[in-house]
Amino acid sequence: MAPTPTRDAVLDAALQLLAEDGPGGVTIARITGLSGVSNGSIYHHFGSREGVLLALLVDCFADLVATLAQALDDRPARECIRDLVARHLAWVREHPGKAAVLYRVPLDATVLSGTADSQRAVHTKDLAAAPLVRWMRARQTAGELRSVPDWALDPIVLAPVHEAARRGLLSAEAEEQVAAMVWAGLEA
Repeated sequence: MAPTPTRDAVLDAALQLLAEDGPGGVTIARITGLSGVSNGSIYHHFGSREGVLLALLVDCFADLVATLAQALDDRPARECIRDLVARHLAWVREHPGKAAVLYRVPLDATVLSGTADSQRAVHTKDLAAAPLVRWMRARQTAGELRSVPDWALDPIVLAPVHEAARRGLLSAEAEEQVAAMVWAGLEA
């Protein structure tokens, strides 16, 4: 969905509420009060509270992946992976509200329901992750990385960093350990 003033106002309000009170604090009434957007407009643009959270989740994921993609260039794969982990943890430190979306919004049955909205969200996340997948494929073909299926990008590369972020392990020492774990999962 293309950005609009209404969409941005709703998502900004939801992000603020999530940062203040967690997922339970994100209600249509509170979004309406904070954003100034009418109840009807929220339902028109997002369909439901879960639609707002889903849109926020997709936007935050896309922002994170855009940051991660900056680490993937023609340097040796190990250096790129180390840079990717560093950028990921830096993004978490610099964007605590957006990180809360990725780590605190439950992917419950509504979000993962298979509805048209959730299918669009999965497709949008896949498009956002495409540069990472392409880089990994190229490095696998070159023999620098172990051959793993595309779906393994998340559990092998992102999951260790996600878990460190969830636990608040954002130090340089944690960064080194996570980078070593990710590399161990990818090394040819």
